[in-house]
Amino acid sequence: MKARPMMFAAAIFALAVPGAAQATEREAPVAVYVAGLQPHVAAEVKKHADQGITALSRYLDRTRKQHGLALEDVVRKPDTRTVGNIEPQKEYRRHAADWR
Repeated sequence: MKARPMMFAAAIFALAVPGAAQATEREAPVAVYVAGLQPHVAAEVKKHADQGITALSRYLDRTRKQHGLALEDVVRKPDTRTVGNIEPQKEYRRHAADWR
């Protein structure tokens, strides 16, 4: 009968140690660009970005339907988001000629 409580103690210890080690590791803060977002959304994004990339990506995944934000939307610099005045190629005419 004494072996069973010792097994439970060993199992609890084995499960608790990785969780404690994970809680002590801190990720580096992430630089985010929140210009143009609503103030309360920008504050939440900044709060989770201060906790690290994992916390930020989990928050954005959780709130994707409400805010429509992806990780790339807040991590990329604003100047790399704009495409400029590049006109898309009109390949649909070429494909339409193939179907004739």
